[in-house]
Amino acid sequence: MRNNKLLFLFLLLLFCSGCSVEYNLDIDKNDKFQEVVEITAEDGNDIEKIQNYQFYLPIDNNADDASVFQNKVNGVSYYDQKKSPSYDKLKFSYLHHFDTFQRDYITNSSYEYVTLTKDKENLILSTSRINKAFERYDNLNSVTINITSRYKLVDTNADTHSKYKYTWVVDRTNYNNKYLYLSLDTSNRKKTVSEEVNDTGIFAYLPLILIIVGVIVVGWLVVKKGDKRNQV
Repeated sequence: MRNNKLLFLFLLLLFCSGCSVEYNLDIDKNDKFQEVVEITAEDGNDIEKIQNYQFYLPIDNNADDASVFQNKVNGVSYYDQKKSPSYDKLKFSYLHHFDTFQRDYITNSSYEYVTLTKDKENLILSTSRINKAFERYDNLNSVTINITSRYKLVDTNADTHSKYKYTWVVDRTNYNNKYLYLSLDTSNRKKTVSEEVNDTGIFAYLPLILIIVGVIVVGWLVVKKGDKRNQV
């Protein structure tokens, strides 16, 4: 059985005066899930906690051996973690695939369940209603959850969303009834500019490039002609 003392190890900082957490997940093509979690200090005591943070966070929620957190163990995958130069932020990041995200330590530690299902066209991410971190840590102020994806939106209960970003804000007023739901159409994805260039080739943009260059040249000639008149 998992050691309860380890269950929210990544949030040990919350024993101090107060912290906020920002969770970012980017869902890209080829089943890539870039996960970035950032804990922000809110006073000097928090900064000291970040400065002294020495644990390693495994990406698999089945990790329950204390040595896995205190030292890196061969055969175990860990989050990349980085402290800011001023020690006011501690960041964990990892590039998941579909199978590794299913066992993700951070999301499975924060909710009773996190489900991720995918068929031929749709990908659905949903969670249980209660964010357990607020029940364990009285000094946790807020968790902001951002999910970005260029797949077409089917349905979501996000607090706000614009273009490709969906945001939920969880705090002490709503943590016990704040589930996440996001459904995406994976058969319909908006390409980035670089992807469009790679697919169509640079020559597809040649007319636009020539127009821009022409405008710049004309503008330069006008400015130069004006300078000559002022010199007469």
